[in-house]
Amino acid sequence: MFRNLVTQLQGADFYMISSLLIFVAFFVTVSLFALLTDKNHLQEMSKMPLEK
Repeated sequence: MFRNLVTQLQGADFYMISSLLIFVAFFVTVSLFALLTDKNHLQEMSKMPLEK
C-alpha cells in the first residue's frame, strides 16, 4: 500500500528526503547540545525538582 502511494504521489521523494534531513539536523543539534553543555549545569538542573 505504501509503495502504491509513493509511486502515485508526485513529489513524494522531496517530502521523504526533506523529512529525513530535518530529522538528522534535529538529532545532530540535540546530540551536540548534550555533548557541549557544561556538566555542572546539568547536575544543578537535575537537582532542581528535588530542592525547595
